Amino acid sequence: MDFLEISRDAMLSRLDFPAHICIPKIRVGAAIVRPGPRGDETLIIKRSPGQGHYNFYEIPGGKMEDDDATIRDAIIRMVAELTSLEVIDIQHPLPPLLDIRQEALKGATGLDVIEGNMAEHDQIIKRPAVQLNYVVTVEGDGSDFKLNEKSHEMGVWARGDDAVGMNMEKNMRKIVEEALCWTPALYGRW
Repeated sequence: MDFLEISRDAMLSRLDFPAHICIPKIRVGAAIVRPGPRGDETLIIKRSPGQGHYNFYEIPGGKMEDDDATIRDAIIRMVAELTSLEVIDIQHPLPPLLDIRQEALKGATGLDVIEGNMAEHDQIIKRPAVQLNYVVTVEGDGSDFKLNEKSHEMGVWARGDDAVGMNMEKNMRKIVEEALCWTPALYGRW
């Protein structure tokens, strides 16, 4: 079975979590690579103010939605939403990222003790998140990317040595480095 063709529900059924743990969030990540003018590069984007992990760089990615039929569909959608680029091929799986995400559940009803009436509150929950990452190629050279400015304020094509100085989580840096190792094979330079 092609892993990219698995649905969100099928993925969740394959994950074995104890009953007391909330259903995990499934995320996808796209390490978009290209041979650049200065060497092999991947597109790195920086989160906007007001977003979780603000000021951190990452590969394009996000939550797999209920209406994404497959992992492949989620990757294609996320790349288009975040960068306006068109995915040509999803090439190679990269290590997944595992995390505990904190979320606010909007509109949870509770008693507002100070006011003495019912009010809506955000309830904070923590649940596991799994980000499935892949090396991706896009139409053209990708230089015409346009970011979704609500979520990301900046994007750069970075080489491995560029990424060293960027504010990036350690595991994300490893994903970027591994993705860049695949660029020569994808572009016939091995």
